[in-house]
Amino acid sequence: AIDSSTGAIWAGTRKGLARFEGTDWVVLNAGNTNSVMGNDLISSIVVSGSIMWIGTSKGLVQYDGKEWKRFTPENSGMPAPYARVFAVESNGDVWMGLSRDTIDNGIGENGTMIGLAKFDGTTWTLYDNTTCPLGARDYVNAVAIDRKGNKWIATCGHLNSYTTAAGIVKYDNTKWTSYTMQNS
Repeated sequence: AIDSSTGAIWAGTRKGLARFEGTDWVVLNAGNTNSVMGNDLISSIVVSGSIMWIGTSKGLVQYDGKEWKRFTPENSGMPAPYARVFAVESNGDVWMGLSRDTIDNGIGENGTMIGLAKFDGTTWTLYDNTTCPLGARDYVNAVAIDRKGNKWIATCGHLNSYTTAAGIVKYDNTKWTSYTMQNS
C-alpha cells in the first residue's frame, strides 16, 4: 500500500510489516517500534486517510501514525482471527474476508474461510451463507468499494470447486446481487 500523505510504501510479508521511504527499507517489529505485530504474517494493507489497516494472521491491526491497536476475537468480538483481504469505505467501515486459520493450501487459500465481515470501529457484522449469496464453500478473493458505496466481492469455490462459487457479488447496502457464468 502507498501512503499518499508521506509517499511511504508499506509491504506485508510472511514475517511482519516493512516500510520503504526514499532509499531504505525498515522492518517494523517489537525490537524497533511499539508495533503490536511482531513477526505476524501480513495478508493485506489498506491506507485510508490517516489510518492504516493491516490484515494479519493474528487479527486486524489499526495504525494511526502513533498508536497500534489489534482487534481479535478475544478483545473485540471479531468473528475469526485472520483478516485476509479488505477495503475501507469512505465512512471508515472496514469490509474484509475472514478465515479461521492461516494454513495455505498451496494456491493462496486458507482452510476455513468464513465469509465477509464489516467492522465499524466498534461492532462486527458477519455476512456468510446464511445472510447473503456467499456459499458455504466460497472463498473471498478480493473486496472493493466503488464511488457509490457498492461493495464488490470476488469469490471462488473453496478448494477449486468453481461450480459452487457465488461469482462476483455486489452489495448496495440493501440488496445482494451475484454475477455468475450462468446469469450474466
